[in-house]
Amino acid sequence: MIENIRKYTGLMIVVFVILFVSFLLLDTSTVQNVGGGASVLRIDGRTYSEKEYRRTGRNGFELAQMLTANRFDMDIQQFLMAAVMDATDQGDAVQRFFITRILLRSAAEEFGLKPSDAEISSYIRSMQAFAGPDGDFDTQTYSRFVERQIGRLGMTESDIRSLVKDILVHQKLREVVGSGLAPLRGAVERGDAFENQRITGALTHLNLAAFADEVEPSDEDVRGFWENIQDAFTTEPRRRFTYVFVKPDMPEDIPEEEEELPEFSFDDLALSEEERAERDARFQAERAAERAEERRRIQRETDQLVEDFFDELIISEGADFEEKAAEMGLEMRTTELFPQSDPPADLAVQLRQSREGGTAAGELFQMITTEADPFSKISAPLAVGDGGWIIARLDETEPSRVMTFEEAEDEARELYIEDRATAAMTEAAEAAAAKIGGAMEDGKSFAEAAEEAGFGEVHRFEEITRMHMPDSAKEPQNLFEAARTVTPGTLGDVITESDRAFILFVANRELVIDDEVGTRIDTRLAQTTRGNESMAFVAWLRARTEAASVQQLRGN
Repeated sequence: MIENIRKYTGLMIVVFVILFVSFLLLDTSTVQNVGGGASVLRIDGRTYSEKEYRRTGRNGFELAQMLTANRFDMDIQQFLMAAVMDATDQGDAVQRFFITRILLRSAAEEFGLKPSDAEISSYIRSMQAFAGPDGDFDTQTYSRFVERQIGRLGMTESDIRSLVKDILVHQKLREVVGSGLAPLRGAVERGDAFENQRITGALTHLNLAAFADEVEPSDEDVRGFWENIQDAFTTEPRRRFTYVFVKPDMPEDIPEEEEELPEFSFDDLALSEEERAERDARFQAERAAERAEERRRIQRETDQLVEDFFDELIISEGADFEEKAAEMGLEMRTTELFPQSDPPADLAVQLRQSREGGTAAGELFQMITTEADPFSKISAPLAVGDGGWIIARLDETEPSRVMTFEEAEDEARELYIEDRATAAMTEAAEAAAAKIGGAMEDGKSFAEAAEEAGFGEVHRFEEITRMHMPDSAKEPQNLFEAARTVTPGTLGDVITESDRAFILFVANRELVIDDEVGTRIDTRLAQTTRGNESMAFVAWLRARTEAASVQQLRGN
């Protein structure tokens, strides 16, 4: 990296001067459409250029995704969800993201919601994306993100601060438009009471398989069924990549029984058995420390090789991918077109820094690319497996499409059978429940009535609470939720799952009183209030977007 900087010192000075002057003259918060290219959108009668759209929209959208990709950030996720709520595809999501940011800036002026520099800095220091191993803000992590991750997009620290400013305005505006929407405490208390009960009752059920065996559709039945819902049968998007998979060449682990021991010497004769054991342990510890240091050295060299390769790609803007890899001795591999659900073995490897257990393929399918930016087709280095790295280039994309009948026939047949069998099962369960209910009104117990209706097995449950983990072989997944409002001594609604239908009887419901109820109610009040504020903001955003008379002036 240092050598690259030295080679391009003169060029970098010129670029820095140009960027500095540009930032002085082209503050995007105050100056619009100065050298920004053709206009792409008109919002509230004001036009926005391709340059503004790219920076605040496309690149800003990718920045927001990058900030929460590997470390979940609730504030950013809520901001993204609200901004792209009604988006129909990726391009529409980016456009809505841009429009949302523009409308938020207008609202900030209108309502006087202007986060201070101190608030922005404090928020950045609290972000999970920049946290070190101890959970606190890490300067090096932040600097690497600014220099390596977003630098390739032509973005700087000011873009992070701009995005954070919009996120803070979003939070403040939610409180403004959602004021007065706090729920009634009594309603929350009633909801809590429904959640905190002990319930006793019984179940019996029907299995879907018995009904599915009776459904024998003709080819015409399946085709007619498919024609009505054919848009539901689509292929997965597929992608093809060229990539390098760099793995550290670590020494093999030595089994405990083969651990090296010090060579025998006549001094050993003077040592007691305990002293020899201590000496052997020290010797083995020293060798283990040497091996650990060797592993760290190899890992550092691997990491540096990947960093140098990625630096070369940054400088060349993604060009000569194969040539750069060959120069550095890295093996290139190219995949066939594949869907995210069935990746090649190399790309199915787990990400090291993913809390959700993501894979390299999953990350690569999230790449957002544009033809105008060749480097957007190059992935960031992905930390995978045990010390490995993957850097990939997206070569080809095959979008999802509606299947032909021939492609969808088997799946459509299965769905037809399932649909007809589920309807028959539900109808039979409703009829059985009516019969059981009538027998219970005549004085029979639930078990007796179920047996009379032809059910051979009744499963009883005792004093279950909301923490109850249903027995999947005998109970529905939503047993507590279905039972918590049923009048004791009566049947609940039929519970239909994908392969079963349950008839539910509730014998007794008892309210559980504990010392945490007050705190729990306060927490739920706060959560419900935030939920109401979010819904109010989405309603405001939809109305404000419509009122802004957004016009698309050219493709973006």
